[in-house]
Amino acid sequence: MEDIFGIKKSCWGHTNVNPIIHPDVNQSEVVLSKAFRRKNGDDDVETQPGSAADDDKDDQQTHRARENGDYESHATEENTPSQSSDINNNDYSSRACFKARNDTVPASLYHNLPKPFINLGFPKMGTSSLHAFFECGGLKSRHYKCGNKTACGVCTKESVEAGLPPLSLCGKADMYAQIDNAKYFPQIELLEEFVHGHPNATFFLTFRSMEKWYRSLSQWFKLDVRLKNYNITGSPSKETKSNPKEFSDWYCKHVERVRDIVAQNPSHTLVEIDIEDPGMGQRMEDIFGIKKSCWGQTNVNPDIHPELNASEVQFNPMYYRLKKGVKQKTANGRQMKAMKKKTANGRQISHKKRQRQNN
Repeated sequence: MEDIFGIKKSCWGHTNVNPIIHPDVNQSEVVLSKAFRRKNGDDDVETQPGSAADDDKDDQQTHRARENGDYESHATEENTPSQSSDINNNDYSSRACFKARNDTVPASLYHNLPKPFINLGFPKMGTSSLHAFFECGGLKSRHYKCGNKTACGVCTKESVEAGLPPLSLCGKADMYAQIDNAKYFPQIELLEEFVHGHPNATFFLTFRSMEKWYRSLSQWFKLDVRLKNYNITGSPSKETKSNPKEFSDWYCKHVERVRDIVAQNPSHTLVEIDIEDPGMGQRMEDIFGIKKSCWGQTNVNPDIHPELNASEVQFNPMYYRLKKGVKQKTANGRQMKAMKKKTANGRQISHKKRQRQNN
């Protein structure tokens, strides 16, 4: 830019940055979003954001996204009016594919459902809650990672390529709460293999408000955009602008496919869970014999779900790490600003003293 326009390169930099979405950015080199500063009640951030080196505050998923080049450098955006109207104009409550059924588990199988338990639902739809519930109940659960730090989405594919059932190379567990890596979806690509390769497995489908699910996807480092670039079977086209309807339709078709194939293979049981149902804890206790106190919403982003009672959920740990990091950097910025002001005042006083001495 300096070469082309003759303007000093120091004038170039990132502006209107949300540090929670971009923890990798050095805040001494950017201008923070005004909306972020207002939200955090700090007007001083703009003048001197601080110069301390940034620590890597990312959790495993975000770090992995960066390593793979999948991290989208976009600020968090609320649903646009057109997206909201898409939600309002589609009566999801009237479609069976968006409703969890409560009669899929025979009473004779309560406390006696065969393992492994395999969740065939999508990410950002209660996978962490399932994982935490069964771990709380003393069962061995896998979530995203299977075995020796290998993504479940990788080892399932490798198992099938080796002519084995999908979980053969994924290590032993009672529950596989998330088998995709948000890039490759075994629950779609290998559904037939799961059904025939693990003939007694108990399958799960999770349900939640489609509006909240889409918001969760779009505000998790633009996961909605990234999913469209991975050529997952049935996923929305990357040629169109991301919107709630296309993602809701995608999940609806997946639900219908899972229900059909399980119905055709009666050795399997399908457990359907509405993660927003206030009575779900009791139902989980009835079916699995694990105390209902183990059930709850986990990995929650409080910015997306301000309506939730903080004493009843587990917030996303990454959210707090980033918040803490931002506050620390803000404090560093204030301290540096004060030090510079003090230094400048000291120089000014020294300059005046020398002038008096010279006179």
